Amino acid sequence: MTEEAKKLGNQKSYPHIGWDLSSGEEKVVIFSYDDSGLTKREYYAGLAMQAIITNCGTLDNYSGYAIKCADALLEELSKTE
Repeated sequence: MTEEAKKLGNQKSYPHIGWDLSSGEEKVVIFSYDDSGLTKREYYAGLAMQAIITNCGTLDNYSGYAIKCADALLEELSKTE
């Protein structure tokens, strides 16, 4: 996997949404990423695993295949960013 795909895969899936009350103005929404939650790679692998189980009905060694699917998606996504 390329370094760009690894970097993309290690990003968090969802931003943390908070309020900036220090500005003294109306509430401002702040989107930030912290260390909690799933990475994009983990999230994509989970989605792939869900599809595999739905279509195959078994867990026999499909977790590795789900991770490969997630890595392939990250590789393609890194080409467009």
